[in-house]
Amino acid sequence: MSVARVYKSRLSGSVKAPPSKSYSHRILICSAFASSPVRIKGLEFSADVSATAECLSRLGAGIEKCVDGCIVTPVKHTKNAVFDCGESGSTLRFMLPVAAAAGGKYVFEGSGRLPLRPNGPLVSALTEGGVSVEGEGLPLQLKGKLCGGAYKIDCGMSSQYLTGLLLAAPLIGEDVSIEVSGGTASASYVALTTDVMKAFGVEVEVSDNVYFVKGGQKYISPGEIEVEGDWSNAAFFLAAGILSGEVSVYGLNPFSKQGDRAVADIFKRFGGDIKYEKGAFIAKKSALKGIKANLDNAIDLAPIVSVVAAFSDGETVLTGVGRLKIKESDRLSAVCGLLKSFGAAYEVGEDRLVIRGKAASADVKADGLNDHRIVMAAVSAGALCGVSVTCPEAVNKSYPAFFTDYSRIGGVFDVE
Repeated sequence: MSVARVYKSRLSGSVKAPPSKSYSHRILICSAFASSPVRIKGLEFSADVSATAECLSRLGAGIEKCVDGCIVTPVKHTKNAVFDCGESGSTLRFMLPVAAAAGGKYVFEGSGRLPLRPNGPLVSALTEGGVSVEGEGLPLQLKGKLCGGAYKIDCGMSSQYLTGLLLAAPLIGEDVSIEVSGGTASASYVALTTDVMKAFGVEVEVSDNVYFVKGGQKYISPGEIEVEGDWSNAAFFLAAGILSGEVSVYGLNPFSKQGDRAVADIFKRFGGDIKYEKGAFIAKKSALKGIKANLDNAIDLAPIVSVVAAFSDGETVLTGVGRLKIKESDRLSAVCGLLKSFGAAYEVGEDRLVIRGKAASADVKADGLNDHRIVMAAVSAGALCGVSVTCPEAVNKSYPAFFTDYSRIGGVFDVE
């Protein structure tokens, strides 16, 4: 097992935020069914994004990589296929309805914890839409073509179910209404979906908890589209700045629909010195104090917010964290393990995590658990106290250039 050893250092410099993984998935899918080819600028092929691209390729789309992204030639005739979704929940939950709407026979496979992650509400919706589905976990077999009409789905566990159905709706050719029950976990991600669909000429009408896509709409190629910067991954460098130096992150949309944009305000509430100047967010080392924050709409921030809390005076109370249990790892347990490694006291409940700083550990040894966000959260504090973390290669899932960028701002490490 490989280990990254991160040494104490003062971080200083600037990095460009990597492209948003969430936008990348959605743009790729809309491009694959657009009226004509689409040039996607700024897209990078992390493991998760590559999984979606490969599935679309197997379905019949052409995806040609180029220097600053890729060119997508839309599907002309769909193909029956076996889809390997890797460890990407987004790929699986988006491609299931999309493939069903395209029609045919498909097998979905995956690795890591993906075969164990829940898909019951989505599978039930597809079955009610006239598609034969065998299995709930993976492998899963799908046969038939999704029809229009009224759907009901419980999205209390994941907004990805709703996003998948919305992305599929224009491929059906009929009116589609989707009534959401159980609330919508990480609802901000649905706003990303409708934003991308609008960029491709498809309007989604929203009334309370009902989403309506008028039949007859088709994805229209914008010709060229650019992926905006990823707030969830930029969070690790903003945290590194307020913990141990001065770090500038550029390439972020300050008005983004990404729910993880909240991280700038969350870190400011800790006392973090974060300013937006000349197109960059500048984070400087600060005296930090505990806060209360609900992360239900920005659940991917939990690991890095927890690490910042570990080095903050006083008590931090995080709520909305229950769904961490069904991520790439049991991320709630993983976060607690990270806090224990850093020497922070904590209490965990069903949907609540209480963290008592200030951690004072040195030369921390942490288990990355093959979870990209746990690894990056550990490394972000490494310059402050020194960290050894397993599974550094997990960053390839969302941010292959993470260690390169960390080195660019003065981070010192080696990998064994």
